[in-house]
Amino acid sequence: DEMAAILRATGFDLIRRYFLLTRPLGNDEYPTLPAGVTIDVMRTDDDFAEWHAAHQDSFSKHFGFTPRPAEQWIPHNLEADAADPEGRFLLRVNGVVAGFVVCTNDNAHEMGGYVHLLGVRHEFHHRGLGELLLRWAIAYSRSRGFTDIDLSVDTGNESGALALYERVGFGPMSEFHLYARP
Repeated sequence: DEMAAILRATGFDLIRRYFLLTRPLGNDEYPTLPAGVTIDVMRTDDDFAEWHAAHQDSFSKHFGFTPRPAEQWIPHNLEADAADPEGRFLLRVNGVVAGFVVCTNDNAHEMGGYVHLLGVRHEFHHRGLGELLLRWAIAYSRSRGFTDIDLSVDTGNESGALALYERVGFGPMSEFHLYARP
């Protein structure tokens, strides 16, 4: 509160609020997939190209989104410090990539899972696919022996992500703010 008051007094405005959310892992099993839906680990160059395209679409309306070409975006994400090559999943509906979830090793040293990215293409919204992917990431983290799973969310995200995370049992661990001066 003190820091926020100082920032406001010096001309900064609160731009966005973010939560770091956490959820304990219990007996979480992989969800049953509906007919026509598959979830597979990304392994091929074609998978990574589909991931990039799905990411660019699903995040295109998010605060601060800047489109990035595949030749920059893909290597950056594949070579990230905490990358988990077995934790990158594509969800397909009747063979068409509809979404993705990426788990990383950010919290592995504390026996925790971490959802780094989760997105669903706009044309596939409101079908429960985001929840399906989230539950897949939860089960994957449990299968690795982790005790909890974390993720961060922009509280102003209009996609309904915060409500989804809360519905699936995530709760706030901490909050951080983004300030800017005009």
